[in-house]
Amino acid sequence: MIGPSSLLDRWRADATALRRRGATGFAQLLEGCAEELEAWLQGRESEVLGLPEASEESGYSQEHLRRLVREGILPDVATDGPIRVRRGDLPRKPRARNGRTQ
Repeated sequence: MIGPSSLLDRWRADATALRRRGATGFAQLLEGCAEELEAWLQGRESEVLGLPEASEESGYSQEHLRRLVREGILPDVATDGPIRVRRGDLPRKPRARNGRTQ
């Protein structure tokens, strides 16, 4: 399965090839799609999550994430109250081929 970053690279390479061959309209369309996907990805990575959501997203327990925050490894972006972390800062537990966390 191709990931979003690989898809962006492929769309941009395809747009370059289309532009070289004179298909500027198609190249612009593909570049526009790449820009929209990139903006969506950036917004998603900066989304702030509570520990339950962060645990689900990362595959690590809430206690493990709390420890990472205490140790200064994972930034807590909350100004007060419960711990809140950015999606893009989360560690990711490796996944097995069947899609389950190991």
